[in-house]
Amino acid sequence: MAATLYNPFKNFDFKYENCFLSGQSADVPVVQVNVLPDWLLKLAGITGEEQIQLLDESIRSYNTLKVPVSEDLLLKAIFPLEQKVEAAFENGYAGVSKLDQTDLFRWIGKFLYSLVYIEMNAAVKLQQLSSDGLNMSQGLMHKFGNLQTMVQGIFREVVFENFCPWSIVVVPLQETGTHFSFRDEINTLTFSLKMKDFGIIACLQDNGTNQKYHAEILEQIKGQKLSEQQFEELCARLFLFGISF
Repeated sequence: MAATLYNPFKNFDFKYENCFLSGQSADVPVVQVNVLPDWLLKLAGITGEEQIQLLDESIRSYNTLKVPVSEDLLLKAIFPLEQKVEAAFENGYAGVSKLDQTDLFRWIGKFLYSLVYIEMNAAVKLQQLSSDGLNMSQGLMHKFGNLQTMVQGIFREVVFENFCPWSIVVVPLQETGTHFSFRDEINTLTFSLKMKDFGIIACLQDNGTNQKYHAEILEQIKGQKLSEQQFEELCARLFLFGISF
């Protein structure tokens, strides 16, 4: 495992040649891994043929969303994390609410960063086909780079000294058979997911600001089962706050 932190934004390393998390290549086998793991598709009762629109307006099916991962990292670090999250999701709200928030953050972070990687790959390809340089704000690249660094905590020690970089809210839902769906806002690194009897809202780089700002309403709904409409309203509050933050 590389001793130094890998930062793909230094040289725009989004060409599917190196591991998207560790940067490993050359003598380390790299495989293409689904962003939405098979266990999640099965648990959600979907086929993987469902579609998503990317920022470049291309339409992709879930099962075509893949990122390059070293086999060693996959076996020793990612699979164990996936197994923890799978076991929690299988038990619905009772399991997810007890899942260690650091593990949940790393899983969601890996998920969202995988989408960032795919978007960056498309942006690099577009730049290669045009005469214009890749135009992206330094602030946004810094934010994405920070997420990539923090997600490396899956396989190396990453310590947050005296602060928590995220706000994660897990709530029970009234409907026990809620259809799977997720939403992401890449610019603000905000994410939500709902299925079965639970919903998750995660703001991955707000330093806990959302949980402080919305503390009163979060305390009011603590332990209460929300309707899907109430969950969407809660999502809207956190997503909109993320945009203005």
